[in-house]
Amino acid sequence: MTLIPIDLPAGVYKNGTDLEGQGRWQDASLVRWRDNTLRPVGGWQSRKTGFSTNPIRGFHTWEANDGSRFYAGGSYNELKVSTADNTVSSIVPAGLTAGDEHSTLETGYGYGLYGSGTYGTERSAFGSYSEANTWSLDNWGEYLVACSYADGKLYEWQLDVATAAHALFNIQNGISRACY
Repeated sequence: MTLIPIDLPAGVYKNGTDLEGQGRWQDASLVRWRDNTLRPVGGWQSRKTGFSTNPIRGFHTWEANDGSRFYAGGSYNELKVSTADNTVSSIVPAGLTAGDEHSTLETGYGYGLYGSGTYGTERSAFGSYSEANTWSLDNWGEYLVACSYADGKLYEWQLDVATAAHALFNIQNGISRACY
């Protein structure tokens, strides 16, 4: 059997017609390009199912300088981290202000029972609006930095599962930096 070399450029080309995409990859799923060749993504790996009992409202994965892998997530009242071996640790900062678990929006037109009120008249605002607490998570170098919407403080965690995240302070004036 004679082998014929096929030199297709890396990447998927979905724009235009089939004729315009001739000689290119036009569709792909679960693949990546490495060294200009098409490779499978690899296997899917199941993560620990018991990470949190609360809905996660912010999530981040990163790798430390020594190659250790972590993922962190925050809910309305907690911040947790897991190592690559699925060891989950709570790193809730001291003094964290718990936010709302669920958002609520109960105001204006369309609120209440169908047919209540007079058609065409302005509704007075009743109820309240609050956002569910969310987290902004990222890494600064190899350290996790996190900010909860509920209190606006910037927290840092330095990869030690035995210690909680701590609030960062502005050394010049001693006040906590706000992240929102």
